[in-house]
Amino acid sequence: MSVLGTIGPAQLRDVPQARCTCRQPRTGPTPYSSTVPDLPDSAGAEPPKLSVPCAFLDLNHRKARYGVTYVRNLCAQAGVGFEETSPDEDLLAVDCEVKFREANVRVQVKCTSSLKIAGRQASWPLDDGWVRKWTDSRLPVYFALVMVLDNPDQWIDHRRNGTHHNAGAFWMRVDTLKSGNRIRIPKTSRLDHQTFGLWHAQMMEGFAPRLPGGES
Repeated sequence: MSVLGTIGPAQLRDVPQARCTCRQPRTGPTPYSSTVPDLPDSAGAEPPKLSVPCAFLDLNHRKARYGVTYVRNLCAQAGVGFEETSPDEDLLAVDCEVKFREANVRVQVKCTSSLKIAGRQASWPLDDGWVRKWTDSRLPVYFALVMVLDNPDQWIDHRRNGTHHNAGAFWMRVDTLKSGNRIRIPKTSRLDHQTFGLWHAQMMEGFAPRLPGGES
């Protein structure tokens, strides 16, 4: 017979009750959850610097990474090569190269949430040091300005029918620029996968045509 079987109902009231020390189940996301808490929908609120527990890039670094990878994705769509500049070799004021069969062109990429896709033109502060390095190039150099929303959680929508980027980019050739305070990019120069055909044609204009037999 068990010990409890010898205790009557009256004695059970005198038995000390054990305190439950179990933690209540968490209602929010775990550190490894892919669910991000809803953000407050208040106008003008600052977006969180880190929106998921495992993140370590601040907002400026996220923009820098997103801008370069945005151009990389367009290159993949167009079927041309892409090579990012190594951080230790970032001395020519370019972030990457778009690779064609014959040669490459250089690209400086900036990403911002302070400008809107709509409008007639966009401007960006210009550094004289950039201009000197761009004009030294014997191949075309382009400036790509990628525009995103304030909140990084809204940069990409993961919908049922596909993944959609809430971003846009515009470009301008800059190896022929003169010194100035700002670069002004017309919004008619939208950067998309078809842009690289024009870049390739501009690059090829700098080469003398080859004669029969492979001589130029």
